[in-house]
Amino acid sequence: MYRKVKSRFPEPGTMVRTRLGEGVIERIDVFNEEAIIRDAERVTFRVGLKDILERERKVEEAAAGPARDLEAGETEAEALKKLDEGEGR
Repeated sequence: MYRKVKSRFPEPGTMVRTRLGEGVIERIDVFNEEAIIRDAERVTFRVGLKDILERERKVEEAAAGPARDLEAGETEAEALKKLDEGEGR
């Protein structure tokens, strides 16, 4: 039963748009069949599956930044080239 309920919801860490606003799913309450979501102001709220209007990719994937900081005067393209060549580690 628990797995079935959890499988219907997006995974924790997924950014969603709901009838109550946007936020990131923190966890799934399987007993009440609700997602607990934290918005940008760090306020949590609960929604049912029918209230989730849109799903985006997981926050870790969406927020992934460069693998390292750029050196002074270095362009992003140059940094990417160095990473591709194995020099940017």
